[in-house]
Amino acid sequence: MSPTNNNMDDLTSLMQSYYGDDPSPSRGEKRSLTTDTKETSSKKRDSGSNGWSGTGNVDEEAQFETAKTVGLSFPALEVWLRDTLRKVHFKLECACKEQLGEDKCKYLALKSSVTLRNGDALFDQWLFDALLKSESNDYGLILPDAKGVGKSKRFLVQLLTQNMSSIKVDDDIVEKTVEVFIADVVKSLLKLNPPRHDSKKHRKRVTILKESSSNVELQFKKTKLAIRREHFDKLRKLFEKSNPDATEQGFSGAIFTLMQRYDTLGGHGFQAAISPQVFDVLTSRFDIEAECFASPLNCYLSRFCSAFPDTDAPFGSLGSFFDFKPLFGSFEANPPFVSSVVERMSTHILTLMNTSEEKELSLCFVVIVPSKFRETLCSSSFHRELIVLDHRSHLYLQGAQQKDKARRKVASTCDTDVHIIQTSRAMKKWPVTEQIKLEICKAFEQ
Repeated sequence: MSPTNNNMDDLTSLMQSYYGDDPSPSRGEKRSLTTDTKETSSKKRDSGSNGWSGTGNVDEEAQFETAKTVGLSFPALEVWLRDTLRKVHFKLECACKEQLGEDKCKYLALKSSVTLRNGDALFDQWLFDALLKSESNDYGLILPDAKGVGKSKRFLVQLLTQNMSSIKVDDDIVEKTVEVFIADVVKSLLKLNPPRHDSKKHRKRVTILKESSSNVELQFKKTKLAIRREHFDKLRKLFEKSNPDATEQGFSGAIFTLMQRYDTLGGHGFQAAISPQVFDVLTSRFDIEAECFASPLNCYLSRFCSAFPDTDAPFGSLGSFFDFKPLFGSFEANPPFVSSVVERMSTHILTLMNTSEEKELSLCFVVIVPSKFRETLCSSSFHRELIVLDHRSHLYLQGAQQKDKARRKVASTCDTDVHIIQTSRAMKKWPVTEQIKLEICKAFEQ
C-alpha cells in the first residue's frame, strides 16, 4: 500500500531525524526482491452497494491511508525499552517469590530462566492489559504508564489466581503480591530517563554485520539481531514501497528498530499468524483486502493494521485497528489471544457494523480466535457463521518465524473458532457455503 504524499514526506523526514541521514547512495541498485507479501488483484467498485469488492486503487481510498505517525521509535530507545521491560518482568518474579514462596512460583513459570526473550504468557497478558488501559505513551508504545499499571491490578490478580488454581493459595496473599508489584513498578516509572532521538550519544548507526542466503545480522552498539533472509527481503520491499526516497541508513535503522521491538515482546503465542493457505481461501472467497492485527514481519497482505505504528509505519502499517474505521470491504482479524484485546475488538467491530448497516453497505470480518471467546463473538446480531477447529487438526505460523532457526509452523494449543461477521448486504455478497467451510478447515490443516 502506498501512503499519501504528505505521509510519505513526513515519514522520510522523521527517519532522517531518528535514524540519521546517510548522504551516500544505497549499496548498489535497488534489489529485485521475492516476498510472501501479496496483493489481491484490483477489482472494480460495486456500484450497487457503494462497497468495495477487492483491493482496488489504494491511493484513492481514504480508509486505507497509512498511519499518521507523530513520532517514530529509534534503535537506542528500543534497546532501552528492552532493558526496562526486563526489569519490570524481574519485579513481578521477585514479588511472587517473596509473597508466594518459590515452591508455588513454579506454577506461574516465573523461574529466573524465564525471560521476556523466551516469552512468558502471564507477563505478556498483564502487559497487554496495562497498555490498553494506559493514557499516554511517553516512554514508547510497549511500556505502560502509571495509570495503566494501576488499572491492571484486578486483571493481574485474576491471572495469578487462574494460574494457581491447582493449589491452595490464600486470596489475601495473591492480593498482597500484586499490590507489592504494582507499587514497585509505579515507583520506578516515575524515575525513568529514556534516551532522546536528537542526542548525539544515541545517534550511533545500525550496521549490517553479515549477509548470507539464509540470514542477515544487524548490530547497534553491543546489540546484535539476526533475521531470516526471506523476512529481510520482505521488509525491504515493504519499506521501499512506503518510502521510495529513503536512504540505506534509513532502512537499516528502521529494520533494527522494528526487530528489537518484536524481539523484546517475545510472546510467541500472541504473535502466531494463519498460514498462506488459509489466506488464499479467504482472499478468493471473501475478497479480504487488509489484516486487522498483523505486523510487517508476519503480514500476508501489504495492507495491515498493527499495534505499533511508531515502529511499523515505515513498512506501511495503517496504524492501530482501534483507529481503523472502514465503512465497507472485507477484513481478516486474528488478534492477540488476550481477553481485554478480544473484547475491545468485538466492541469496535460491532460499532463499525452498525454504521455500515445503517448506510446499507457491505462490510465483512473473518475473525479467528480461541474457542473460549465464542460467547463474546456469537452474541452479535451480525454473526453469520461459526467454524470450529479442533486443536489437534490445525496449525499456525510461529510468531518468531523471522528469527534464525525458528520453527515455522506450530500446532495450536487450543480449539480455534472462525467467525464470519457480516452486514445484511455483505451476507448476500459473500455467502458462506458448506464448500467454503470445508476449504477453510482443510487450509488450516496444511
